[in-house]
This record gives sequence, structure tokens and C-alpha cells, in this order.
Amino acid sequence: MNSKPLTYDSLKTVLQYMDPNTRLLLSSRAPSIRTAEKAVPLKIDDLQIRNHSIKVNGTEYRYEIYQVDCKDKIPYRVSGECELNGNWVCDVNEFGVRDYIAKYNCVVPGNNRFQNQNLFGDYDDEEIVTHYGRLKKLRSILAMEKQQYEQLKSHQPENDPISREEKQGCFEMFKSIRRNIARVYTNEELEIRHDDEYTGSDLEPLKSEKVVKEAIETAGKRIRQMENELLPFENKINNIRPKFEIHLTKNKEIRYL
Repeated sequence: MNSKPLTYDSLKTVLQYMDPNTRLLLSSRAPSIRTAEKAVPLKIDDLQIRNHSIKVNGTEYRYEIYQVDCKDKIPYRVSGECELNGNWVCDVNEFGVRDYIAKYNCVVPGNNRFQNQNLFGDYDDEEIVTHYGRLKKLRSILAMEKQQYEQLKSHQPENDPISREEKQGCFEMFKSIRRNIARVYTNEELEIRHDDEYTGSDLEPLKSEKVVKEAIETAGKRIRQMENELLPFENKINNIRPKFEIHLTKNKEIRYL
């Protein structure tokens, strides 16, 4: 069966009444229709423009910056809201330093008299004047986190039967301890332990294997985030320029009748 292509005027008519998301998709995939597509008004019922996303009639297009040459081969999202410190990132420089830091001459945030959060989202009262001094402090915090992570992996829970509510409560109790990375344990807590280890009382909320597994996953995720937030400063020191890409994702809103 022979088929004839639409004439220019017919194509314009079809495009005019086509769903805008389908039309955008066709235009991106078929260069031959772009001239006609640009000549026809695009009718959109609901258009929402937000930070890093555009929503067209319930379909959202998100664009994010990812570092794609990470050591673990897993692309790491650097734009948007940082889970560690809550800062919003729209761009990075050639080394990966976030824009909210780059505008202050790429100096590591925190550890100043203004009580600002450090790179990991913690409030540290110790005042450190120099950039490299703050980097050194952050490296020590990361090293402590890794030691605590290893201690978690070797922890043997009692496997007490607990309900879902108790499990959630135990995990939240444990997370509240973990967030205070820089705290100093009391002598009673330390006993024969070092400052960089969890105490028995710290690990007490981890009463089941499920809670321990969740704690290990959370700690591992946090360590990866901490490493990736420190990485741009290490890149700058070593003159390494990582590879970044802008990824576009499409999500259609599900409407229930």
C-alpha cells in the first residue's frame, strides 16, 4: 500500500490539534516537521515552570546535572536540593564546586562565627578561619563516619521481635544520634572505647536485623553523599575536571477518576 506524506498545510492542521506533549516528542524525533511545527501556535492548557522542571498538561520534564564519571560508575546528581545540607544547586564550575559556594570564592562553608551549616549540613561551633583548615575538619568527620559504618556492619542485634511502629521508632532514635557527628562522648559512655566509635547505648536501639540493615544502608548512602560533596575541592586541589551531563526525565501525572 502506497502512502503519501501530508502536505505542508495539512501537517500544520494536524499539529495544531495534536496533544502538546506528543507534538514536542515528534518534533524532537522528526526534523522534517520542525519548520511546520514552529509555524503553528502551541496550545497548552496548564503550563508550570519551576526550578529544574517544566510541566505541560500534567507531564513533567525535569532536567538535572549529573556527574557521570564517578568511581562507583553510578551517576551522581549534583543539582537541585542537596540532601546533606539543604542548599539548592543550579550549576557547578569546572571542578564541580556548587554555585552557592563558588560565588564566595569557593571557600568551604561553615565553622565561622555566623553559625552557618558546614558542607555536611551540621552546625559546628569550632571556628576555623582557613579554607584548608575546614577541609581538614570535614575529612576527619568523614573518616569518623566510615569507622562508625564499619562498627555498624559488625553489630550483632538481639533480634527481639518488634512491631513496625517500634522498628520506626528505634531507627529514628538511632538517626538522631548519628546526626550529631561531632559530639564528644562522656567518660561513662566511652569506657574503653574511642571517640570515633558508637557506644553500647548508641547501638541499643538497633534491636533487630531489619533495623540494623536499614541503618547500614542509610549510613552508606550518607558516606557516599559526603564523599561527593567533598570531591569538588579535591578536584580543584589536584586540577581534575570531572565530566558532567544534563539529564532530562519525563514523568506523566497519573489521574484517578
